[in-house]
Amino acid sequence: MKANELQINNFLQASNLQFVIPVYQRNSDWKNLECSELLHDIIGIETQKK
Repeated sequence: MKANELQINNFLQASNLQFVIPVYQRNSDWKNLECSELLHDIIGIETQKK
């Protein structure tokens, strides 16, 4: 796997976008709170760039 830097807007708007959750994380149980915090963090990062 090769990681590349990409602006979050370009990443989220990319066609054929596929999220892959590694096997070691599949047993994690994310509730609405954890999902909300992640989304808030992503939006915060993009807001800081402006």
